[in-house]
Amino acid sequence: MDERMTICNMSIEGGARVGYVNPDETTFEYLKGRPYAPAGDAFERAKVWWRSIASDADAAYDDEVEIRAEELTPVVTWGVNPGQSIGIEQRVPSADRAADPAAIADALDYMGLAPGQEIAGMKVDVAFIGSCTNGRLSDLREAAKIVRGRHVAAHVKALVVPGSEAEPRRRA
Repeated sequence: MDERMTICNMSIEGGARVGYVNPDETTFEYLKGRPYAPAGDAFERAKVWWRSIASDADAAYDDEVEIRAEELTPVVTWGVNPGQSIGIEQRVPSADRAADPAAIADALDYMGLAPGQEIAGMKVDVAFIGSCTNGRLSDLREAAKIVRGRHVAAHVKALVVPGSEAEPRRRA
């Protein structure tokens, strides 16, 4: 379910109007007994309705996107918002080729960076694990495995932010 919620949340961040995964038994098990979910016979009726809104098995889509995670590189921000990010193998962009040159120039000035500067090897001031649309517990557990036994450098501010606060499960 974590992965499904990520896809739905990030679909919107990518410009989609909706992010959707067909409901199935995994979905129903996840929802059963949760706050705000129907209970008893109402839950069974809801499952019938949820199944009825699933996409047809032979549905045609306007667009399909395949993302190969093994081809993704670490990303860092050179500016003041998540949109001002590049892969670590790239160089800081120039304001003169941007749609909003003033915003780029302001960000570079604020960050103390120069156009064309290499990102790789640059001193890290802040490390952030999480996101506004997702910070899955499974991801946070993987990050914990990586950093276990290590320490954050004294000059680095480390932030870990979950995507949400889990509601306690109700007992049926």
